[in-house]
Amino acid sequence: MSKEIDCLWRTDFSDLTVIDDKRISREDRSALKIMKHDVLHVDGHYQLPLMWKGNQTQLPPNRVLAERRLRSLERRLKKDEKLRERYVDTVETYIQKGYAKRISSQGRGQSKREWYLPHHPVLHPRKPDNVPNDEFDVQMPNKSVTRRGILSAVSALYDPLGLVAPVTVSAKILLQDLCRQGLGWDEDILNEDADRWRSWMGGLPMLSQVRVQRCIKPPSFGKIVKMEMHHFADASSSAYGAVSYLRLVNHNTQVHCCFLLGKSRLAPIHTVSIPRLELTAAVLAVKMDGFLRRELDCPDCESTFWTDSMSVLMSIRNSTKRFETFVANRLAKIDSGSRSEQWRHVPSKLNPADDASRGLSVKKMVNNNVWLTGPRFLWDDESAWPKEEEVSNRNDFLMEAKKVSANFTCGTACETDSLSKLINHYSDWNRLRRATAWLLRYKRVLLSKRCADRNTTIPKGTLQVQELQEAELALFRIVQQQAFPEVLENLRKGNGQWKKTKHSRTFDKLGPTLSNGLLRVGGRLELASISDYAKHPIILPGRHHLTDLLIVKFHRDVGHSGMSHTWSEIRQKFWIIKGGAAVRRVLGNCVFAGNEMRPLASNLWPDCRLIV
Repeated sequence: MSKEIDCLWRTDFSDLTVIDDKRISREDRSALKIMKHDVLHVDGHYQLPLMWKGNQTQLPPNRVLAERRLRSLERRLKKDEKLRERYVDTVETYIQKGYAKRISSQGRGQSKREWYLPHHPVLHPRKPDNVPNDEFDVQMPNKSVTRRGILSAVSALYDPLGLVAPVTVSAKILLQDLCRQGLGWDEDILNEDADRWRSWMGGLPMLSQVRVQRCIKPPSFGKIVKMEMHHFADASSSAYGAVSYLRLVNHNTQVHCCFLLGKSRLAPIHTVSIPRLELTAAVLAVKMDGFLRRELDCPDCESTFWTDSMSVLMSIRNSTKRFETFVANRLAKIDSGSRSEQWRHVPSKLNPADDASRGLSVKKMVNNNVWLTGPRFLWDDESAWPKEEEVSNRNDFLMEAKKVSANFTCGTACETDSLSKLINHYSDWNRLRRATAWLLRYKRVLLSKRCADRNTTIPKGTLQVQELQEAELALFRIVQQQAFPEVLENLRKGNGQWKKTKHSRTFDKLGPTLSNGLLRVGGRLELASISDYAKHPIILPGRHHLTDLLIVKFHRDVGHSGMSHTWSEIRQKFWIIKGGAAVRRVLGNCVFAGNEMRPLASNLWPDCRLIV
């Protein structure tokens, strides 16, 4: 059941599958050849020959089985007089209309392809006797208002051409909303959602008023001089879709438009940006164009694609930018099935695909037939079609173009692989600090070009002291954001003041404060005649590669002195969580510090020496 509901919004989001006509067997090709060349149109009906696998195909004899079935049917009809009358009337109707004919007993058994077709009546309690083929018959079962019941009812609506796709997608959007709420399959749905469902179900009988002409060409339209297909695409945060129309022009320049195909798909349950959904809708429109060209056998028919998204339009027309993978893959699909000059802009209010992306009630669809007839401008001369507005900077509308820039986040983003790799790449504090300073300078250069700020002064040549200090603070912010995200969130909510919690005894004792984006130890040493670093040391985690680099740096500065001296120097500027253990761990790997604690070899000799 979960897989079935998941298909409603997952299957079609990767609209990149292609029907490969080359991957068919020889039997498939033979069947297609029969369907294409041997179909006859007789007295207003199409006749299709049986698709024999070969000329010598023989059928097994089945007369005995057919006679047994006939006797069984006779016994059944004798027990039900009403059924017998309806059955006889139906068979007589078949004979009158030419669907069947009586055959003589002569010649039976002489053909190797003789087959007796058993026949019996099939009744459906909810199916009426006569159902018009050009209108909708709605017989929806009464289901309890649960996710399972809604899925069953929505799946029962058979609409392969998408004639009422805007109505169907409204129920699918409701079903997706219920999935986001985490309701069980058999859990009753109440309040607003239940009212939405009842309203949708209550409007279904009105679908019987929706009628479409079977023939795409009116009877008295005359000779067609121009045939076009127009595909419209649109998307919203809930769904995306496309709809296709055929536009015919006769020798008197009269225009006729008819509905061909409509598709409406749910957006993935996880959040996807509107431009990405608009692009996916455009891919769907291209797929529909290829499908209709094959089915209608009109390779020379002109195709026009319409979208109300300028970002999609400009991205399709751009041939120089390099796009992110998601966008690039879909643009490649669009390029393979269409040309950029075929794409045009349509205002949102004139885009019929908007109904496929947002949904329509049955009442609105019956009263507003734009979905089935196409927008009004298609019925007019091409000179009256929507004109595209001039865009001053087309690059502003491009979708997710790859930018050649250095993105360096200082303390405001969560841990990322790139930042971890940057810090872990270096084994020396000074080298890490200098590399970070160069990156920050490069960042300022790029920002100055982007913002066109000529007043910004960027140092040249070797790194300056201020740049190295800024690099240090940037690294400390990154490490703190990686190690103490909850603590920083606590301080931000408290406007820089620590709110005591039950699960952070370490920080409750430190009384941390937030200063210039850095987490520091609090306290009452504001009036003390010591440095600011000593008053409010920067807090660092005990186990982090950057902390280890700092400990090694201070240990070298004090001439590889012991653990107490090193830890004392560090505490002048930093407070490392469980700092004593961290210093002891790092100094345990120092070769020089280990030598200082070993006894000298000369002291191993005894005071009394052996005299020979």
